Parts: sequence; C-alpha cells; structure tokens
Amino acid sequence: MLPLSRPHDDDSIRSAEVGIERNFKRALRVEDLARERHMSARSFIRRFKTATGRTPGDYLRATRIAVAKQLLESGARSVQTVCGAVGYEDAAFCRALFKRQPGKSPGE
Repeated sequence: MLPLSRPHDDDSIRSAEVGIERNFKRALRVEDLARERHMSARSFIRRFKTATGRTPGDYLRATRIAVAKQLLESGARSVQTVCGAVGYEDAAFCRALFKRQPGKSPGE
C-alpha cells in the first residue's frame, strides 16, 4: 500500500496506523484506537493529526480508497464488489469518496 502519512517518530501513532491498515474493513472507533494506546480520544486525535497530517477518520478513508484503487486496477471486479470489500456497503457513497480522493471515478 502507498504511504498515507508523512514520516514521523510517534510509535503509538504508527501502531494505530498499522491497526487501521490491517482492519480497514471494520467500523473502527477513535475511542477504541485511543484506549488501546492508553490515551483519551481527544489526545489521540490531536497526536494522530500532528504525526500523520490527517485525522484518524481521514486516514481510514484514504486507506480504503487506496485499497479499492488497487483492487480495481488489478482485476475485473465490479465497483459494488470492491466497495463492499473495503468496508463500504453503499456503493454510491464509495464512488463519491473515490472521486474526491484521487479525483477520478472508480471506472476511470
């Protein structure tokens, strides 16, 4: 997968990035990610954004779109199937996110 954040030395946040990348299909909650790293949700969000340049939610969306893009480029899967595979049940919502992220529709 492409690097989704700028380089940083925050090991707790790096472990959260790995957790998001491994579990991107699931509905992840900031509170759970923060608790696993012994932080309040507010501190976690602030540290995550400082380290990565993104909020945890933005990072999750970017991860899902990056994986969807790889799946679409690598084979003959339908957009509906790919959206479901990356954690989005609503293909229309997935398409809208996809257009905002890389600037192209899933078909392109």
